[in-house]
Amino acid sequence: MPEADELKAAQALVAAGMKEKALPLLWKLYGSTDLEIKIYAGLALLVALDQLTQTEKLLEVTDDTLAAAATLERREVRAYLHSKKAEFLAGKLSNLVYQQRNLTLAAGVFEWINFSLEEDKLEFAKLAEERTNLENEISSLEREVWVAIESTDDQYTRGHVYASLGEVSFTQYLSRRLAFAGGGRLRSRIMNSYWVRRWHLDNMIGYSGKARREIIALKDKCVALYRKAIKEFEAGPYKGDQAFALYRLAVKFEITYRFSLARRYLRKAKRLAEAENESSLLSAIKEVETALKDKNRHPRNYVEELGLDLPRALRKR
Repeated sequence: MPEADELKAAQALVAAGMKEKALPLLWKLYGSTDLEIKIYAGLALLVALDQLTQTEKLLEVTDDTLAAAATLERREVRAYLHSKKAEFLAGKLSNLVYQQRNLTLAAGVFEWINFSLEEDKLEFAKLAEERTNLENEISSLEREVWVAIESTDDQYTRGHVYASLGEVSFTQYLSRRLAFAGGGRLRSRIMNSYWVRRWHLDNMIGYSGKARREIIALKDKCVALYRKAIKEFEAGPYKGDQAFALYRLAVKFEITYRFSLARRYLRKAKRLAEAENESSLLSAIKEVETALKDKNRHPRNYVEELGLDLPRALRKR
């Protein structure tokens, strides 16, 4: 079978939600000497790989695909890939913030020393340096992406870039909430109370005015970027992409306890997904509908799933 036909078959599998079945074929095509095939296989791999557990592999594929896109002078593809790289790095940064926070909490158990173990102190310093480097790289990528999309009228590219930048902002919002949270054990317990979080009182209790303004600004930025993405897709023949953007924005509203807005955007996403026969999206929408009925009382525990609550030697890598 020609590589072009194999690529179409792999893309169809990804679109149908059968990512594991698509991966062997995508990896084969990703090694093609035809750079056009390699680029599209790389783009499909960015969708097929798991963003939570395969960040390093995603970054490797992104960089390699960027090189191919540069060779073929594919400006729009490069803009999109830079935005995805910023998105993946933001996820990596979030993990570092969580690890740093754990170390400072461990230090708080022993009030007479700065850190519970010398090993923790060394790890904290290493994480702090890596975190600074990542923050600088993400900012640099964001600036580059904004310049790139201002020079293109391609609605598909602009929509996806806005969506990726929205993901960056939301990940930073979650990271800052964790990094900036202050107070002792009692305040932490109050902040983690369901009804305190449900009515956004944790923003008032646990953060300084400056920190509160920063985290709210990041959340608002995410919403604004996703609305831009939805508008770009709506203006073109990209109803499936519009449905996914609506769904992802609905998820952001659900996570932040804005249930009325979440339901509104989810209904729009569902109507479009049904019209476009997006079966994998409809399955994801069903899960969010269930979470909305529960009103976020039992959120998914990613910390436990990823092994971040385990000792360093036993964490998933």
